[in-house]
Amino acid sequence: MKTFNYPLQIVLCDDRSPLIPALKHYYPKALVQLCQNHYVENIRQLLHIRTDPTHQKFFTLLQKRVFDPDVSLRVRNLRLHE
Repeated sequence: MKTFNYPLQIVLCDDRSPLIPALKHYYPKALVQLCQNHYVENIRQLLHIRTDPTHQKFFTLLQKRVFDPDVSLRVRNLRLHE
């Protein structure tokens, strides 16, 4: 992509990707965004959602917000106006 002068602006990947250091080297201004599924899964693991009921209600609400299309649209529109 660098060879073709592709103007890379954002990359979506998981948080353990070896791609991130390479991107930061070749495209230092490019944003790296964590995939929503990986974001939610990381929280699920940290809170032990599958084995501990303490935070299950919170997690259910969080999932609804993260994957709510209206919220995603509002966030996208905010970023476009920055």
